[in-house]
Amino acid sequence: MKNFMYKTVVRDTIPCWYEIGWQANPPAILLRVHQDFIKNNTLVANPELPIIKSLQKEFGFKKFCGDLNGHFGFDDAFVHQGEKNDFTEYLILLPKIKKETGKKCPDCRGKGKKKDSGYSE
Repeated sequence: MKNFMYKTVVRDTIPCWYEIGWQANPPAILLRVHQDFIKNNTLVANPELPIIKSLQKEFGFKKFCGDLNGHFGFDDAFVHQGEKNDFTEYLILLPKIKKETGKKCPDCRGKGKKKDSGYSE
C-alpha cells in the first residue's frame, strides 16, 4: 500500500482562501475570498441545479448567481466591494430584525412580562 501524504495545518503552510469579518456601519458580515481561489473556481453553483431552483421557489428568490466575479448568491446577497491585497471583498448586509413600531406587545400588553401561562415553576 502506498503512503499518501495529505497537507494539514499542523505540518504545512496552507494559503488563506477566505476570511470572515464584521462591519459595524452598516451592519454586515465581510467576506474576503482570495483571488487565486476565484481564478480557479469561477462558478460556485449552476443556477439550473435542482437545489437552486427548489430554494428559489421555496423562499421566493428572484435570481441566483454563482459567479464570484461580481455580486453573487440569491438576489445578490453577497455584494461585491472590489479587490484589496489579493482578496475580493463582499458584504452580506444584515437585515433589521427588531423594528420599533410604537405599538404595545400583544403578548404582554407593554408590561415586558409574559402572560401567565397557568403553569407554576
